Amino acid sequence: MSEKATDGLEALENRLIKAIGERVLSLPSSFGPDNDLYEAGLDSMAIMQLLLMVEEEFGVTIPVESVSRENLASARALATMLRKRQVKPPAPKEITTSSSSLASPPPPKFQNLPMQGSDYFVLGFDRLLHKTGQGGHKAHSFLLLEKLPDVSRLKKALSQCGRLYPMLNAQLKRRWLFSIPYWTPASQPEPPDIFFYSQEGSSKILKSSGATVFSDAHALMENITNSPMPKSGKTSWPKVRFSLLEMKDGSAVFIFSWSHLILDGVGAELFIQELVKLEAAQEATSPYIQSSVNRHSGNLANAWRKAYPMADFFSKLSRTPITSLGPVRPTSGVTHFLIHELSEKQTKVVNARCAALCGDLVSMPFFLACAMRAHESVFARRGTSPASQTCGVPTQTRKKGEHGPLFLNHIAMFFGTLKREDAVSLERATAVLMTQHATFLKNRMGESLDELMHLMSFIPPSLYMSFMKWQMRGPFSSFFHSHTGEFAAGLNSFYGVNIQNAFHVPGIGTPPGTGIFCNEKNGRIVVTLCWHEAALTEPERQLLLDSFLSDLGVA
Repeated sequence: MSEKATDGLEALENRLIKAIGERVLSLPSSFGPDNDLYEAGLDSMAIMQLLLMVEEEFGVTIPVESVSRENLASARALATMLRKRQVKPPAPKEITTSSSSLASPPPPKFQNLPMQGSDYFVLGFDRLLHKTGQGGHKAHSFLLLEKLPDVSRLKKALSQCGRLYPMLNAQLKRRWLFSIPYWTPASQPEPPDIFFYSQEGSSKILKSSGATVFSDAHALMENITNSPMPKSGKTSWPKVRFSLLEMKDGSAVFIFSWSHLILDGVGAELFIQELVKLEAAQEATSPYIQSSVNRHSGNLANAWRKAYPMADFFSKLSRTPITSLGPVRPTSGVTHFLIHELSEKQTKVVNARCAALCGDLVSMPFFLACAMRAHESVFARRGTSPASQTCGVPTQTRKKGEHGPLFLNHIAMFFGTLKREDAVSLERATAVLMTQHATFLKNRMGESLDELMHLMSFIPPSLYMSFMKWQMRGPFSSFFHSHTGEFAAGLNSFYGVNIQNAFHVPGIGTPPGTGIFCNEKNGRIVVTLCWHEAALTEPERQLLLDSFLSDLGVA
């Protein structure tokens, strides 16, 4: 290769590294053209963002057949592929050599922190679930441990949480009725609660910590997941709690229950990693307080212009009623869950099937198609198959490798819609959803949704949800679904013991009343099926799971 060609390739590599660091992954300043992008956090969602970035920055669409692990392994591999396709990128814009875009300084402690982004909708949904006796918008993260962890060190670490992480006790306020809600620190932060339980037949080691004795482990876990999160108090507002279960076989279960008002699923995993740092006597990481910099449009006209595409999307979406398996009206009652863990061999089968339909590097449309077809099987059994299904899927907006700010929902909502005729085969369903998701990213609908929610933030939660119900003419989703990828990558032990498995159990409200969720740990996919007691009968629950596993290829 000539010297001139080498210089051109090096310039392209540098431009790619800069663009990836700004828009896709959180890269260190030392990241070079041969460094592994997958080790830096490149996954199926980040790959979609990468392809969109290449199209916008370099004016080229990478064909599906070229989207391979080899071609996206590094900036050099990607640059080489682009050069082979005779890509002529536009002249680079003038840039600074400062590394500030790659590593922001730790944010300061906060006094008055406005809510942002998807937090507004979460607040409205949380209030609705409290009002209807469903305990708030909460979720739970489970660690299955080989044995009891070091309880004394765990207690010591949790005792520091109220001081180190003031958002755990912060109060949510408004200056007046129609204004943006904001967080303010509690005057007297309190440590979160931890509850101890010992199973009958166990060694009863936790009895000295005041453990409650139980017999049925699953019944206790469902009771924990159904316990409501507390509402705002005058002095403090604990928004997380912990439970530790001592099992009769010598193993243990650690449950982290958290309010969606301050965390998303990835944030919950990061917080568990924060607890491990405290256990290891390491210096606590910055509490990741979201800065109060306004990232929205400066005036109403610009804000509406940016929000309009999503408002128009909702208007068109609402023309077809959204049907769910659960009751049409919110209903109090118990939510059940079931965990189905695949083996390493089964997980490889699923990933191969997904790759055959979506390519090696994209997975969300495949799993969403499986979930939609599983729900269609239950609708068909009832003889009430709807014309279409719509599912709002949270997509992570936090750049891969970036931890903060921790206490914020870093999510946009992709709304996938599948017509009855498109659900006839898994291949067709997956292809339709892939096309919809590509359009969603290309048109920056996530940013439009964020701006729309910001415009709605001035409205009190009850009116907000009433508007959403009117806009959607009923439920906003046929069911809940997400695939969060590997659970806390790199986290293999917790307070001195090995983690055997880990998964999330999201809270389920009605409507829609059902949800299918996935994540991976130790090379194994974990399927979590959740349903409200009023949504499914036992035969329907089994059909839902069997249909999902069948499409995954492991029934």
